[in-house]
Parts: sequence; structure tokens; C-alpha cells
Amino acid sequence: MCPQSPNVFAAVLVLFLLEAPAYAENVPKAKRIPLAADVDPQLLGTQATLAVDHVTHSMRSVFASLTNEFFSGEVNALRLDFYDVPLTKGDVADLTEGDPSTLRQRSYGDYSWGAVTLFLDAGNHISQVNMSLRGYACTVAWKKDELEQWMKRFAYDGERLTLRNKGSYRCGEATKIKAFTLSWDVNVDAPVFDRVKPALSKRNPGTQDVVR
Repeated sequence: MCPQSPNVFAAVLVLFLLEAPAYAENVPKAKRIPLAADVDPQLLGTQATLAVDHVTHSMRSVFASLTNEFFSGEVNALRLDFYDVPLTKGDVADLTEGDPSTLRQRSYGDYSWGAVTLFLDAGNHISQVNMSLRGYACTVAWKKDELEQWMKRFAYDGERLTLRNKGSYRCGEATKIKAFTLSWDVNVDAPVFDRVKPALSKRNPGTQDVVR
């Protein structure tokens, strides 16, 4: 392979930067990134219910984070991870560094987990909502009227998130898989942890592909 001149490389780099989507940069990051040691776990308490078909889970804690782990790091999302157990300081410390779907200091089966992910557009509005529970995942809102319902009681100032929403969605009816229903009743008022990382240079296949 012939080495390219530095000028050509610089031109390609500039072109790439000019064409890269600006979603992640335009969404405000946390004004003050909460540190695990500063957060009282009781402030992460919540009352929420998540259900798949007729199996309902009463959630007692929520870990809210701003992340760009989806869509190759080009789009930010508010990820709400719910647990049916109270969180400890050790849990919060692990969640800020690791996978929020796992409480590393607890044995598998000692808790239930579910997530609601709010994808944000460049104007900091909700553009899509996904939900995960018990191995089921589904996009539960992407149409205009659906998103308007989510935005009615949604506020995010870069530091705290408040969200109130209740509903259900029938997933998979347009596919060959067995259809299922996801339901939720969430009431969140919590600090947002900043988990945004440098944008990925290569698409991570499958992270944004869920049943509708």
C-alpha cells in the first residue's frame, strides 16, 4: 500500500468531521456530573411498574444516565434502569462505571431489572422510546402522537430528569415472532449521571434494532 500524503489525510479528516452527525454534541451534558460518593441512594428511589404480558414488576429504584451507547455514539439517549430493590452506595458506584443492567455486588436472580430508553434529537426532544424487560425489547413510541404523549410530562435540564408516563404497547404483531405486550407506569425525578463516551468510529450492529 502506498503511503498517502499528510495533506490528503488532513483533507479526508476534515471532510469526515464536517459530515458527521452532530446529535451527540447538541444535547446538553450534565451541568454537574454526579459522583457516586456524593449521591444518597435514597434519592434514586422511585415507584414504577413495568410488565410484559401479565407479569408485573414493582420497581423501587432508578438509575438515570445520559449515554451514547446506541447508534454508534452519534445520538444521545436518557437511559432509565429500574430495579426492584433499593440501591446501595456500592451499587451506584458500579453503575456509573459498568453495565447498568447488572448489579455486580448482587447475585443473579436476587433482583429484577428493566429499562426505558429515551432517544434525544438535536433539539433535546424525545425521538424514540424503547423498553426492555425480562429478555423482551420493543420500540414503544416513535410516531408523532406517541412521542407527544411522552413529552407532556418530561423535563431534562442537563442535570435532572423528571418524567411521568403510563401506557402499554403491543409488540411484534407485524413480525413472525410471537407478539407480546409491554406496559409501564413510571414516575421519575432523579439526577442524571453522565455516561457519554467518545463517539464510536464503527457502527455497533444490532443495538438499535428492536421489535415494533
